[in-house]
Amino acid sequence: MFGERDASLILSIPVNKTENDTWYWKHEKLGMYTVKSAYGAIKNYKETTRNDDNSGFCRQMWNLKIPPKVKHFIWRAVTDSLSTKYLIFKRVNVDVWCPVTEVVESAKVVLNQWRNVQDKTFNIFLGFMSQDDGHEHWQPPQENRVKVNTDAAIFEHAASYSYVFVACNHAGQLLEARSRCKEGQISPELAEAVGIKEALSWIKDTQYKVVELETDCLQVVQSIRSSTSSISYLGRVISECRDLLASLRARNVIFRFVKRSANRVSHYLARYNYSIAERIWMIGDVHPSCVMYC
Repeated sequence: MFGERDASLILSIPVNKTENDTWYWKHEKLGMYTVKSAYGAIKNYKETTRNDDNSGFCRQMWNLKIPPKVKHFIWRAVTDSLSTKYLIFKRVNVDVWCPVTEVVESAKVVLNQWRNVQDKTFNIFLGFMSQDDGHEHWQPPQENRVKVNTDAAIFEHAASYSYVFVACNHAGQLLEARSRCKEGQISPELAEAVGIKEALSWIKDTQYKVVELETDCLQVVQSIRSSTSSISYLGRVISECRDLLASLRARNVIFRFVKRSANRVSHYLARYNYSIAERIWMIGDVHPSCVMYC
């Protein structure tokens, strides 16, 4: 009935049988409309459809050996997109006079932004982060604790993706690891979220009291910690992860973000399982050194 391409696209759609279909904003990963994403979508549409009369001039201007900020200023001036009060006045009834004090305040803002860029300790992505996040090296958990690392991989050539979680004890010994590869063309963030959800489901079915759950996907960690509602495919999986964490409040589940270098075993296993199958590794299947130092 369907061609190979159409069949592949249909099979790649994540189906949730417990919820009804709904509309969502495709220009945001969490499905919620924002003015910023709408502006970006309109801007991209205009750039791809318009025939710019200044294209020849702009090409020559971008090739000039001058500072990038000067090029950017010239481009905005030529395209009449400088943030001047005259342009704002066309849409909003404001005083077109630009006081010196406003210029000074604007300069202070720009100066602070420049200082933040120069400061290597400043990170604009630290929303919903804690001091316990960002470890660069894998460490075994404390005694009587279990550590679970998760990761995912996308195989574009095979239109599939895989996710994995690896559970170890305080001695660095493998307790259990599971990896699954499924058909579908989904975003890396969605694959990572699915892997975290499966890890949380596994934790819920075990009797472990204190579990450290680690992933190297910063966006998913921030989304799960955030209270923002979302209705996209990714948003629904994020909501399921939140529900699972809420159901595990009686236990101590420590959820954190780590660097890729602290997530190497699960990173390797996720890319190892590229066939449509499910694999399970138990105690004794992998030498402890492969978990601690791999």
